[in-house]
Amino acid sequence: LKYGQRVHSIHGISQLTSKKSMAKHMNDMALRNPDEFNFYPRTWSLPTDATKLKDWARKNLDRKNKTLIVKPDLGSQGAGIYLTRSTENIDFSRNAVVQTYVDRPFLVDKLKFDLRIYVLITSVSPLRIYVHEDGFARFCTKTYVPPCEI
Repeated sequence: LKYGQRVHSIHGISQLTSKKSMAKHMNDMALRNPDEFNFYPRTWSLPTDATKLKDWARKNLDRKNKTLIVKPDLGSQGAGIYLTRSTENIDFSRNAVVQTYVDRPFLVDKLKFDLRIYVLITSVSPLRIYVHEDGFARFCTKTYVPPCEI
């Protein structure tokens, strides 16, 4: 880019915005730094990790009453997301991310929520990131019900 030239997106940013790519990077970092990257649920990227997921499920799903959450890779606003306790309900050929479900999440007034922050990246080399001082929270409209009661 020439001095003063602007772009509307950063090449390769989908590596952080795609669920599947983000899962791969988080898993890679967890292998390298297990003590620092133990804060997120166990995650598999389909179809690549299908065998690993089946092996884990065979050892863990039935005996430990675990629940999995399946998310389409490029979905948004909850479309196509579902919970399952059996790998028989999963299409392993589909581009998706599967995670162990956090069955005891933090709640506010019995509602699940997530927090969002706004970040502006103005340069990648040198890296220059601005974090907006305001963010927002999104709350579910229905009271949380643990998966064992669904």
